[in-house]
Amino acid sequence: MAVKIFLTGATGYIGGTVLDSLVKAHPEYEYRLLVRDEARAGPIRARYPDAALVVGRLEDAAVLEQAAAEADIVVRASALLPPHRFPPPPR
Repeated sequence: MAVKIFLTGATGYIGGTVLDSLVKAHPEYEYRLLVRDEARAGPIRARYPDAALVVGRLEDAAVLEQAAAEADIVVRASALLPPHRFPPPPR
């Protein structure tokens, strides 16, 4: 039985690098990848056709819990950032 990996952040720089390294080292593993929406799913689907994609957001606990429960290993290579990353300039 193949090891099941659930990875968040696959569409980002760090998560994409982690995914690429994992797939090269362990092509026999089953990968489930969280993607924000269908628009972001296209490039991932093209590069990793055997990976299962989970469309959802980091704020959606039900989606995360379901995917994590089905995985042997969870890799969180994502970040939940507020809409405004920097404080407003001083007046």
